[in-house]
Amino acid sequence: YKECAVYGELNGVKVAAKPDAVYIYEEDGVKKAHIIDIKTSKDILGDDYGSLQGFDKAVWNMGYYFQVPSYKLLVSLDQDIAIENIDFTFLTAENTLRDGLDKPLCCAYTLSKEYEDYGTKCLQDALETAKDLQNKNLEEVLENLKKEKQDKKIQLAKQFDNSNKEVQLPAWVERL
Repeated sequence: YKECAVYGELNGVKVAAKPDAVYIYEEDGVKKAHIIDIKTSKDILGDDYGSLQGFDKAVWNMGYYFQVPSYKLLVSLDQDIAIENIDFTFLTAENTLRDGLDKPLCCAYTLSKEYEDYGTKCLQDALETAKDLQNKNLEEVLENLKKEKQDKKIQLAKQFDNSNKEVQLPAWVERL
């Protein structure tokens, strides 16, 4: 499938995803899938989010680690495929052509198992929160969140150390 929408219910919460491509195939009698999500970049060779140097930051800052398990779970439900038989690849592509090239530069990324497991835990936590929210009054929930935030600020203020702190010369500065 090219850009498709998948819908499902995870932990009692209705969710949807829109992967850029899902390839369903059979290998050695086992149904498998490969999900591809395309991200555009201004400069793969520089420090843009799509670059080799920047994509690891993008995974964290943009929550892509959360996207992988949610897409995999939804595709597994939609296509009746065991989750361990689903691969996920991020494909970053420059959104402009460079002089002398007839195709944009591209780079493929996959998450480590540890990163994917972390994303799965975050997804489970988010689904629990969403399920709890479905059963509560929204105004009450917002009021409780505000109170928790204020309580945290008060706690931090009580722990604040306002004594003088010495700033050291960074290690990367050439010493005299």
